[in-house]
Amino acid sequence: MRAAEPPWRAALCSHIDPTAPPQSCSFFWSLMSTDDTTSVVQGTFLLEPGTSNAVVYQGFGFNMALANPIIICQGAPS
Repeated sequence: MRAAEPPWRAALCSHIDPTAPPQSCSFFWSLMSTDDTTSVVQGTFLLEPGTSNAVVYQGFGFNMALANPIIICQGAPS
């Protein structure tokens, strides 16, 4: 019986200036799954002003990260 894998979490993001506009963000992360296949998880999210330590991605069923997550944020269009 295999022990339960811990959840994998990508970097925490913060946008601590409450007066700044929201930021539109995308992330990509290459992970090795428990069945030894490579999986790239990706997504987008809106980072609101004043947000601190937002978890970008959390998932189960992975053994290890193959690379550091890539997170790109830019000011959201008005």
